[in-house]
Amino acid sequence: MDLGGVLAARLFRAAARGEEARRSEQHPRSNEDIAHAIEDIVPRLEGAGQAPALAAAMRRVAAMLRSNEDRFEGDMAELHVCHTCGRAMVGPAPDQCPSCGGGVLSFERVLPIYFLEPLPTEWLTATLAEFPERVAGVCRGVSEEHAGSGEWPLRDILSHLVGAQRLLAGRAVRTLEEDEPELRSIASTAVTVGAEHRPRAAELVAELRTGREELVGRFAHLTAEQWQRVGLHGEWGPITIQQQLSYLARHEHSHLGHLERAAEGR
Repeated sequence: MDLGGVLAARLFRAAARGEEARRSEQHPRSNEDIAHAIEDIVPRLEGAGQAPALAAAMRRVAAMLRSNEDRFEGDMAELHVCHTCGRAMVGPAPDQCPSCGGGVLSFERVLPIYFLEPLPTEWLTATLAEFPERVAGVCRGVSEEHAGSGEWPLRDILSHLVGAQRLLAGRAVRTLEEDEPELRSIASTAVTVGAEHRPRAAELVAELRTGREELVGRFAHLTAEQWQRVGLHGEWGPITIQQQLSYLARHEHSHLGHLERAAEGR
């Protein structure tokens, strides 16, 4: 492929990802809509010669969506796609692609969420260190009354950020101290603090700061080998400390706009 073709392919991928994110944010689909879309596309995937395990997994997910179950029967922790021929595989990447014979390095692992895309470790620790001060700046001058008002109040966003820090920092510590610990899946709606009593916004900012100082102090000087220690997540499969803390950093930045709009009363 010539240079123009390579650039066009990159632009199409960027546009597709942007449209996917925009539609997910502005036009969320119901479980029934997603199940219907799965059932519509599975026969076409089978006709194109995709792996039977992929079609079977998609049908199980469609049934799961329709029944509102929160448990998937089967292993879908790892998904891979061969970049040579487009074969999608459920499970670990094989030594060779069964369709085209491409080697194991022709496979890309499809991460459950882009938050797990690992950031360079020096940049990661610097980003984690500075974020609480950025939050404190956004919240400066906001009254407690205002912090509790709005469709998604600033105080609730702070509670979610602190809950995520507790969860993900705790997982990273366990992964550092234990050999391949099991990391329990938790629904995103449950990642919050203050269910029994509602802490003030200032208290939440203070906890974000102190917890972050402990986190960065613990992980800033890991060796390259330590960053690659693995925990086993029930839905995501093996994830490294680097991926876990990259998730924390990316997740926080995804909520920065929400925080700013809540602080401004928008």
